[in-house]
Amino acid sequence: MEEYLRSLCSEVHIAQGDMDEGRYQELVALNVGSVSFAICHGHQVLPWYEETALIALQRDLGVDVLVVGHSHKIGTIECPGGGIIINPGTATGAPRVIDLEAPKPSFVLMDIQGRKLVTYTYTLENEDDIKVDRSIVQLK
Repeated sequence: MEEYLRSLCSEVHIAQGDMDEGRYQELVALNVGSVSFAICHGHQVLPWYEETALIALQRDLGVDVLVVGHSHKIGTIECPGGGIIINPGTATGAPRVIDLEAPKPSFVLMDIQGRKLVTYTYTLENEDDIKVDRSIVQLK
């Protein structure tokens, strides 16, 4: 999967997941232009999938954009103090133990234009159909 993502984009950042066995860093922090990012898998954030816990992490890290997963569900949260949390889903479509159905494979590409963040979410609907959703967030 990493090789495929690198074929789409020259700059790929990956955080350690709970099943990755030490291949990556647990927290990746970086700036792209004037936008600050943190990337973490999300299994470290308790309680899992809790919006207020994720907002607290974004605030504590002091970043504009927090990219977090673990739930394997695509989603965004606009933070009350500014900034956004993005969950790209699961690139492999791997199910969690508690899932009755495997999630659809998905990932997010981001285009940073000054303080404007344009996201493109790619979801594999079936073998022949890839859905692409575009959204724009103007960061403070």
